[in-house]
Amino acid sequence: MLVVGCGGIGGALTAHLAAAGVDVTAVSRNRAVVDAVARGGLRTTGGFGERAVPARVVPEAPAGPFDWILLATQPTDVEAAARAHAGRLAPTGRM
Repeated sequence: MLVVGCGGIGGALTAHLAAAGVDVTAVSRNRAVVDAVARGGLRTTGGFGERAVPARVVPEAPAGPFDWILLATQPTDVEAAARAHAGRLAPTGRM
């Protein structure tokens, strides 16, 4: 699974998916986010408790193919992200 965007929503989803054992990669254009996650994992707080989840966050998406691509970008970036990553879908993949 590929998560495009690793802000509040994309980061939380990536953390929960990774904690559940899903093979997930998140993409962040923010190098500080990529570096912070590499050092200490994705940190979650709230109703599920506080924890740091080891996760893979990269500055550029791997080639794929991916069965699922989740777009967690800003609303104004969704269409461009969909176009940019559609070629990474497996033949029966979903976005």
